[in-house]
Amino acid sequence: MKDTLSTQNLSDDLFLDDSAPLFVAPGDGDGDGDGDGDGDGDGDGDGDGDGDGDGDGDGDGDGDGDGDGDGDGDGDGDGDGDGDGDGDGDGDSDFIGDDTNNRISGDSGDNHIVGRGGDDRLFGLAGEDDIFGNAGNDFLNGGAGDDDLFGGSGNDRLVGLGGGDDLVGNAGNDRLVGGAGDDDLNGGSGNDRVLGGGGDDDLVGGAGRDVLIGGPGEDDFILQAGGSDVIRGFQDGIDDLELSGRLEFGDLSITQQGNNTLIRAFGERVALLRGVNANTITQADFDIS
Repeated sequence: MKDTLSTQNLSDDLFLDDSAPLFVAPGDGDGDGDGDGDGDGDGDGDGDGDGDGDGDGDGDGDGDGDGDGDGDGDGDGDGDGDGDGDGDGDGDSDFIGDDTNNRISGDSGDNHIVGRGGDDRLFGLAGEDDIFGNAGNDFLNGGAGDDDLFGGSGNDRLVGLGGGDDLVGNAGNDRLVGGAGDDDLNGGSGNDRVLGGGGDDDLVGGAGRDVLIGGPGEDDFILQAGGSDVIRGFQDGIDDLELSGRLEFGDLSITQQGNNTLIRAFGERVALLRGVNANTITQADFDIS
């Protein structure tokens, strides 16, 4: 049997079983609640620690003459997750918010959590959860299990943590953190920051000027015409560059730009590979989807 809970009071928060504490994003000391420890304290508001304001952490700008400045500047300190519970916490349940700023925590089952309007904090905990932020600037945390997280409109932060998660930022300037597991991450439209973390991840920036950051696994960076991605952590011979849509390898020009590799298609920048020598990038590094 499925239970449905809906907030009615403007100040309502939903919590479950007070014998089990609400999930807290791992403490990394930076105050942003995503567990990656990247708070910087350099005063430029981009969260990268290099003081140049571009949000990519290397302090050199992107060097392609477009002056884009890749960064997110979020530093929002979400993920504290305290409160009392009143549910049994053992079933597959729906948790539906309202148009205020909700904090909603699921249980150990497979939950369907909807934030609706407002700037919401939504926590899936255990189980395989579907979490929707919808309107507002939301924080979504899947917790353990294989979760599907959808940011909706607004500038959202999505954290997968354990399991193989699907994270979609949709509209807005979003931040996606895959965590452990083999994750699929898609920033959607807007200028997004996508961090794969552990596991073999698929990273898609989507439209806009995005920053894609791989991890120690075998990651696929999906490139498309109309995107303009900065890629960090590319491991030649381990990671792949995947061409989507109608892009083909023959459409590309690959040149050295400072310490980086610049990839263009039809005269437009598609990707900039940080710290990668252009003469190491060959057709063998590309897949065509």
